[in-house]
Amino acid sequence: MTSALAWLARIKIGGQTGDVLGASRQLTEVAALAAFAAALT
Repeated sequence: MTSALAWLARIKIGGQTGDVLGASRQLTEVAALAAFAAALT
């Protein structure tokens, strides 16, 4: 997922910025929490 976001940022805005890194962290955290919640059920 992070690689896809980095690729998209490179195409759209020419590279990574702090906003892109923050968004990637948030997406990773949400995915991990969703996986954890799915494992509990």
